[in-house]
Amino acid sequence: MKKGIFVSCSAGNSGPSNTTLSNEAPWLLTVGASTIDRKVVATAKLGNGEELGGESVFQPSDFPSMLLPIVYAGMNGKPESALCGEGSLKDIDVKGNVVLCERGGGIARIAKGQEVKNAGGAAMILLNEEVDGFSVEADVHVLPATHVSYAAGLKIKAYINSTAAPTATILFRGTIIGDPSSPFVASFSSRGPSLASPGILKPDIIGPGVNILAAWPFPLNNNTNQNPLSI
Repeated sequence: MKKGIFVSCSAGNSGPSNTTLSNEAPWLLTVGASTIDRKVVATAKLGNGEELGGESVFQPSDFPSMLLPIVYAGMNGKPESALCGEGSLKDIDVKGNVVLCERGGGIARIAKGQEVKNAGGAAMILLNEEVDGFSVEADVHVLPATHVSYAAGLKIKAYINSTAAPTATILFRGTIIGDPSSPFVASFSSRGPSLASPGILKPDIIGPGVNILAAWPFPLNNNTNQNPLSI
């Protein structure tokens, strides 16, 4: 600042609780993370006809639109199974099924899909924790998958419990521009006010910070035999 250089810093990724931000000095421009108006859509379609929006960068062109059996990974009452942690589905028959997994537990989102794939699942629907609300991530999943909001997850659970033979599928609809709900602050974006001085209101602004596409070293169809350069 003394040299006339403008300094902009990230608020951090420790939200959504209050006073979790970093870089709170008043002479810094502190930037929170927001969504953008582009979505890479993967819609969860239930057997009752209801469609619930989600996202996934992995958009397989050969995934059938036919309805498949859907199971909740936590149907055995074990929290570790609901979270689809490593080895947690070995005692649950999910072969050929769409599997509903819960976000969280310190387990990476893509790792949850890997567990479903290892157990023979056909696809995964990943539902948010309540604290994450409507903030979903478009990931490069290892199997057909979609990440849906907490509210959508509750609807899926209610549907599964409402019928003896629940079914679902995922409809991959590619990139859509013009999401009217954007921008909104991402759940992970750190919040103010300043812990050192609560009178300092931070962040100052928000900027695009969710599902920003960049170079990726692997093909998005998970084919390891292709040229490893993917943009």
